[in-house]
Amino acid sequence: MTPSLTEDGTLPAPAGNVIVVEESDMVDLFGVWDLVMVVSGVAWHLFTVVIFGWIVLRRHHFPPFRTRNLRLLGFMLACGILFWVCQVLTSLTTGRPNLPRAVCVLISPWLAYGLGLDLYMTILAYRLYLLYWLLVLRYPLRQSRRFYLFPILLGVPTALVLVSATASPRLVSTTHYPNPGNCVYSLMYSALCVVDVMIHIIVLLCLNYLCRHIEATYNDYRETTFGSIAFILLTIVAVNVFIWIGIGPPLYGYLFDREEYLAQFCVKLAADGLSCQGCHRRVDGSSSARLSYPPANPLHQHQYQRPTLPPGTGSYGETRPNDDNNSGQEDGRGTPGCSDSRTNGCRGGDDSLVEMAPTSRGITQQPADKNGHIEEWSLAHVAYHDDESNQLADKDYTGTSSAPHPPQHDRVIIE
Repeated sequence: MTPSLTEDGTLPAPAGNVIVVEESDMVDLFGVWDLVMVVSGVAWHLFTVVIFGWIVLRRHHFPPFRTRNLRLLGFMLACGILFWVCQVLTSLTTGRPNLPRAVCVLISPWLAYGLGLDLYMTILAYRLYLLYWLLVLRYPLRQSRRFYLFPILLGVPTALVLVSATASPRLVSTTHYPNPGNCVYSLMYSALCVVDVMIHIIVLLCLNYLCRHIEATYNDYRETTFGSIAFILLTIVAVNVFIWIGIGPPLYGYLFDREEYLAQFCVKLAADGLSCQGCHRRVDGSSSARLSYPPANPLHQHQYQRPTLPPGTGSYGETRPNDDNNSGQEDGRGTPGCSDSRTNGCRGGDDSLVEMAPTSRGITQQPADKNGHIEEWSLAHVAYHDDESNQLADKDYTGTSSAPHPPQHDRVIIE
């Protein structure tokens, strides 16, 4: 039955507790790393398929190739590619709330694990079992029903997992079930898959051990051992890559360019409106970390306030407190409350210390013009610390400056 349209020509709103997902709500998560994953996987599998196809079509009569049972290896290659493709599809379809439950059941339980990973491991176990049956037990392959009992029993756990995942929405479902949504795989489904994979791994280890005394021609013990070592190494890389991504850049900055890295970190933290406790002193504890500014990347520069100053005020809007030498005066560079003899042109010598108070306001800076001059700038909530008077004044300063850069201060605190 086709529903009737409303007056504006659209479908009526569904009845009941149904969540309608607009097209704008779909999240496209395909990024640079997804592209790298897809391109590298396609390139590697294409290279393997080309080489394997050349061996099967042109060099299959070569005796060393014939002993490897190319048919089984071809099925294993197809299963491995299918498993990889399904994993990529699962990753790329995350955040797309328009998949029915049938697609979720087809992608992960059946294609990825049933016909992908589990069948790959079953074929590998079957090949080892074939060598064990012929070369260790010395049993004839023909007219022996016991030989086929092993692969059937090995496939029973996989069949149970597939049937359970297909029949039970508690194992595999969608976020808006029974309506389309994001695929949801329950913890019980993941546990069943892990148990099934562990059964295959235990069987492979046992068969690999039983075939250890086969002569060199058909000795897969050494070769499967190399495969196990490679699998372990890949696992080590997989579980450590995120750790080194997290600690790698800070470790490099700490060892080779400590103060510069700390200053850049403080600037980025302040741009996000966060505080940085401990940035006011160097790593060795001697003094404050230096701040390199303006930012090197124009994209990191933010829009700055363009304040209107009342007439008769200094370039900061107020005079520097507790300055007996030049209180309430302005020099040629537009910096209040300082003398050229003390600060070398009022560019913020070693006797001045700038502290950025609540960083939700932060330091802002306007990009320079073609002559390198900054017309207006704003330094919000600045506290000047005078080492001679040992006093701290907390004020909001805004102003203009025709200097090539806003007043530079050697030491910056972000807390």
